[in-house]
Amino acid sequence: MTPRAFFEEHLPELARARAALFPALAGTISIVVEHEAWTLRLHDAAVPVSKGGSPGADLALYFGADAFAALAGGTLDLDRAVERRAIGYAGDLRLLEQLGRLLQGGGSAHGVRSTP
Repeated sequence: MTPRAFFEEHLPELARARAALFPALAGTISIVVEHEAWTLRLHDAAVPVSKGGSPGADLALYFGADAFAALAGGTLDLDRAVERRAIGYAGDLRLLEQLGRLLQGGGSAHGVRSTP
């Protein structure tokens, strides 16, 4: 799945399907994959994703193509990806847990794994 399809089609669909989760979520994540950016608002089920980054985001994530493919495929090992510098970040990494809740809710194959 391409980053554009993931962020502009799949993720908004998933957010609408799991709108009941949104009251428990909070925060804004700016995600850059290669040279494209999107902003995910975890608290906004109506418009959860917009094109472009957000300089005021609580968390900024920077993905290489392979790391994004692992995220979209549900196999991203966060610790290993950070260690290999396949992803970069700035801000509150605890928001990844909330993103994982959104992606995994209802039995999705998507996931983000991290060890304590």
